[in-house]
Amino acid sequence: MRSVFITRELPQIAAALLQKKFKVDVYGKNEVFPQKKLPSIVKKYNAVLSMPTDKFTRKVLSEKDKLEVISNYATGVDNIDLEYAKKVGIKVYNTPDVVTNSTADHTFALFLSLVRKILPAAEFIRQEKWKSWDPNIFLGEELQNKVFGIVGFGRIGQAVAKRAIGFGRSEEHTSELQSHSFISYAVFCLKKKNPPTPPPSPLPPPLLFSLSLSFSPYYFLISLLS
Repeated sequence: MRSVFITRELPQIAAALLQKKFKVDVYGKNEVFPQKKLPSIVKKYNAVLSMPTDKFTRKVLSEKDKLEVISNYATGVDNIDLEYAKKVGIKVYNTPDVVTNSTADHTFALFLSLVRKILPAAEFIRQEKWKSWDPNIFLGEELQNKVFGIVGFGRIGQAVAKRAIGFGRSEEHTSELQSHSFISYAVFCLKKKNPPTPPPSPLPPPLLFSLSLSFSPYYFLISLLS
């Protein structure tokens, strides 16, 4: 029976489906699989269900013995030397488009949280500062008739645009990506007229909102991984 190795703890259904036809071993920890152990995996197993954190370099793949397939648990395959994998007869698969809608949902959730000041308002309540109705706090912005700019109009950019239409907003986008560190930037403008052209640098000035104030994990403006 052919064997499969899963390099990280995943929902149980992954192993359950594979076990119907293969011998399956799982790295039973929810952490990055040690890079130094990958050469032994490509020697021992027929297939690997890998994570984007697993680096299948030429050096690692050169240790191949039984390995026939790498199935990457990601939309991209940046972590795999595709040219060398093809040379030594390893087929590489990924999961394109499976996170398009969920990423678009998350992008718009962050956007709404920003313009409607959800997080600071929630923190205000947690700190027990709210005493009574106040017409001057956490007003935010209405979305009606505002311009929603998207830089990077791939699958995810288009999915975000569809969600924007539901809020009665016009959208502006560009297919010319300004990229930096493997991401393209989503531009959220609230100008009613003449939206700015895409910025020449990854960190544009005042017309864009920086999310660093409200979303410390998202210090870099919302990225569209399209």
